[in-house]
Amino acid sequence: MQGILYLKNHRYLFTTDTHHDDNVVAWMIDIDVPQRQQRYLWERVPVGGVVELFDFDNPPATVGYIPLLMI
Repeated sequence: MQGILYLKNHRYLFTTDTHHDDNVVAWMIDIDVPQRQQRYLWERVPVGGVVELFDFDNPPATVGYIPLLMI
């Protein structure tokens, strides 16, 4: 599962298709370029956000940044 999580005035690009068990790996996409390389590792998608699912191979036009998925 991949998508965008809208949470607390930020957007996170996330995926659950990782070798980190069933965890969620995410990157904040509304920040400056040098800081985008920070990954967030969650046990599950945080509560209180809105999720927009999509396929990384066919992202929506609103996604201007897809990280190199070295996960």
